[in-house]
Amino acid sequence: MSSCGGDTLTSVGSYAALGDSFTAGAEAVDAVRPWPDEVAKSLALLRSDFRYDNLGRAGARSDDIVAFQLDRAIYLRPELISVVAGANDVLLSTRPDIALYTDNLSRVLSRLAVELPDSKLMTATTPNFGRFLLRHPRSRRRLQEGLEDMNAATRRVAAELGVTCIELAAHPRSLRRENFSEDAIHPSAQGRDFAARVVAQTLEQSLGIRVRPSAQTVG
Repeated sequence: MSSCGGDTLTSVGSYAALGDSFTAGAEAVDAVRPWPDEVAKSLALLRSDFRYDNLGRAGARSDDIVAFQLDRAIYLRPELISVVAGANDVLLSTRPDIALYTDNLSRVLSRLAVELPDSKLMTATTPNFGRFLLRHPRSRRRLQEGLEDMNAATRRVAAELGVTCIELAAHPRSLRRENFSEDAIHPSAQGRDFAARVVAQTLEQSLGIRVRPSAQTVG
């Protein structure tokens, strides 16, 4: 479902993005358009019939994606789907339930793979923004460790299901302070552009999906 299409790149006619505010955008934070919007804008340049649906919701946890976004994505039957979540599972809990997050992500990706076998599917790790939050050192450490555990679970589930995992967390540019807004959680315009370029690069190199020629490699 998620293997590269070989040396020949193809365009896609539809894309649906599932997730939290990293996908949906956070209106209260500098009004920065989210990275899926930028990716969709690039893909739309190649297809006059292109359709894009951003199903993400600010504040969503992984169980919200199961309950409120998964069925809608299956109904829409997009050719490309991204599922990026988990930050709120960690951020909004003093004791993150990584096992529950793992189960929810596996349920979402597995069902998409079964019901939309011709769609291309991707997920991604989340940059560890915990280091920038001005909190008590113990709370900051808890958050950082929770995000690390969440990202490890994301990688593990993706590998087990054969789903492409875009490595944002481990990218050498992921933790530059300018990539984050004033709240130190949501992406700034620079962070949004960084994520969009990494995703575009992965689409071409791993999924065989053509993106506009101006998409550049992120060094």
